[in-house]
Amino acid sequence: MSKIVAVMGSANNKGNTAAAVDAILDGAMGLSTNVIRYHNLGKLSAVKACDFGDLSARGIEAVPDSDIRSILEDISSADAVLFATPLLYRFPTPQFTMILDCLSCLLSEGKSALAGKKAIVLVTCEKVDTYSNGALDCLVDAIESLGMCVVSKMIFSTHGGQQQFIENRTAMEKAVMVGAKFSKTFDVEPDSEIILLG
Repeated sequence: MSKIVAVMGSANNKGNTAAAVDAILDGAMGLSTNVIRYHNLGKLSAVKACDFGDLSARGIEAVPDSDIRSILEDISSADAVLFATPLLYRFPTPQFTMILDCLSCLLSEGKSALAGKKAIVLVTCEKVDTYSNGALDCLVDAIESLGMCVVSKMIFSTHGGQQQFIENRTAMEKAVMVGAKFSKTFDVEPDSEIILLG
């Protein structure tokens, strides 16, 4: 049994990011032996950032507000985490960026409470280009710098609003397959390429 946590940086529960997360989690359910927690960051209130560990490095206790604390606790106790965000103006949502910053609170004297945990990173965007690929690469780098092992990197493009995830059967099938791979409790070989969902 695995504990899988999904962290979605979109306020739109019916959008492309939410649909892709649902498909991945459907695959991750497997034989219903996995515990899944789902956090939609779109409902977060404004919180103080942790300044990527800089506060604790200066001897200032960086304790996230309560709505962030429960997310961090779920992530730190998870076996695997799905990080998903739409790209707005070529960047992850502010709530998603804030969570990445707050994850630095889980670093202690160079050790990470996240070391060895599996992660999937998913971005949705209008088009796949150097900017969306660059944003995905930056997110993967940030997550790996926290000690996590990114096993899949995924992009879904609406092609300028011309397609929706929920209507793209191939994208749905790929996402479910990635979720099934993600749910395995044994070591998973990371994908070497970005998975284009659409």
